[in-house]
Amino acid sequence: MNDRDRAILKLLLGQCCCHDEEPIRARAPTRPAVHGRPLALQPPQATEAPAFVAPPPSWDSPQRSAAFGTAHVPGVTDAGAFLGEARAAWPEVITLARYARDDGTLAGLTLGSRIDHQARELTARTSGGTTITPGYTPGGTPAPIPATPGEEVKFSDGFGTEIPDALWINIQAIPGRGLRSSSIVDLTAYWDGRPAAQRVAGSVSASGTIYRADLALEYAGAARVLADRLRIRTRWERLTGDLGRIIWIRIDELQAQDSTGIHGWTPVLFEVARDGRFEDQWPAGELPDDPGDVTYRDADFPLESQTWDPLPPIPEREPGVVFRSPDGAVVVQGPDLSNPADLTGRSLTAWETTLSGGSWAALRDTPTWDEEAQVWDFSPVLVLHEAGGTFTALRPGRAPETCTRAVFETQVLRAPVGSFLNFSPVGATFHSWPEAWAFARCADGSDHALVAHNPWRDSVKQVPESPELDGWSWPGRPRRPPPPDAVRDDAPRLPLGVTLADLLVATEDEPRAKGDAPWIRPAQVEIWDEDAATWVVSLDALAALDKRILYAPTEWPEELDDRTGVQGRLRLTFGVT
Repeated sequence: MNDRDRAILKLLLGQCCCHDEEPIRARAPTRPAVHGRPLALQPPQATEAPAFVAPPPSWDSPQRSAAFGTAHVPGVTDAGAFLGEARAAWPEVITLARYARDDGTLAGLTLGSRIDHQARELTARTSGGTTITPGYTPGGTPAPIPATPGEEVKFSDGFGTEIPDALWINIQAIPGRGLRSSSIVDLTAYWDGRPAAQRVAGSVSASGTIYRADLALEYAGAARVLADRLRIRTRWERLTGDLGRIIWIRIDELQAQDSTGIHGWTPVLFEVARDGRFEDQWPAGELPDDPGDVTYRDADFPLESQTWDPLPPIPEREPGVVFRSPDGAVVVQGPDLSNPADLTGRSLTAWETTLSGGSWAALRDTPTWDEEAQVWDFSPVLVLHEAGGTFTALRPGRAPETCTRAVFETQVLRAPVGSFLNFSPVGATFHSWPEAWAFARCADGSDHALVAHNPWRDSVKQVPESPELDGWSWPGRPRRPPPPDAVRDDAPRLPLGVTLADLLVATEDEPRAKGDAPWIRPAQVEIWDEDAATWVVSLDALAALDKRILYAPTEWPEELDDRTGVQGRLRLTFGVT
């Protein structure tokens, strides 16, 4: 076995392939640690359109179990490709239905909300309650007259059966009757959990149409006559609902009689009102003693029904700031849209650079080491933008960095050319913006999770077989993480300084409290015992696997290290959060 094959075998076994004399100790994969052999790339088929080949996963992959609207446990194939969930189909409109508050609970998010992390509030315009003033003629009787002026219409008993001896005739439409209005409400929601505030900003209204008709009665062997007497028959139904609660239903039905009175009152023609409530919700004295009781009261002409014209849409707010970062350095301006990542008709300004169109996302950039204070600075933020096939990375104090669509898809997303759809809005409403991850929606139905590229974590030591693999290989890669102040000129760097972390389905923020680390840590690790043909719980493997990564809110240290590990086949169990 030559040195190259020996190094590859060590990688597949979870061991280090470094050429040094330090003895190898068992190593545990981290979330999990995944190793694979880089595959040679075919020559580019055309300028800026290299053929796709799946590069190896990260050396210490930043995969983690997560819950972005659906549970996710990371994994890889034997060939080193990420295993992740995918949708059967993408929804037509990408929206966020909920956002994560400071305590980790998820609250409903009104479409078109403006997101202000600096003021720590989300504002939206929506419709409030509806007020109706019917346009019936005083003293008349509401009735379910069909809106078919000029026609004669048979009655229906509500079950599709016509009643042959009664019909509507002389139906007339009287427009401009009644008023229906809906208030315009500006809502303000808060990440700290305070109840949402409401302010009425106006109203929209519309009138309706009254339909009036005569009631004709036809009897066998007799001429058609008009009904000239009306009464309302009231009956009751008593039901037992869930948990044994009693429900009373009041039903009002119209009856009619012609002037001769020969045929008496015509049987029930149709229902004009129905009211169902729990027994304790009815006013005192209104319920009958016996459910079979029936009462009558006189009714009068005209018989009318009310319909409504559609309400006009709620007027949109004037275009303005629809997103603001906590420090105010990242601002999106334009009209209200349902997707916070959508920049259609909008502009994105980050550290004095303005871009427009396409879509955008943000994530935590690589922390920097403050040598004087001897602490990590977690404030760096990275903004990603795409429009017209050009991808741009914006960082404070640095010139914008760009790459082509083909380069981003093959080297960052590790996906075929043409896979990228747009950036996802997930994370825009998170209480501790930005999230550690940003998401790119891809044609395979999954969200490609992106993190800031870490040369030590996201590379292997072996010499690349092709120049296109330079970003995944670091021949001089040390076995332990370099000191925070170390500068390695030979360290690789991926386009825009980001890398693929995982494949999953992300529909909303994680239900994670402010200050909690974004990792669901393993509760148990088992190692397969070949001799006993069974799984064996290993506390040592759990301790080795449960490594933390630098994360500001929890002040977690960096614990990734290639010098320790666990060999063999592992099974992880994650606790429910």
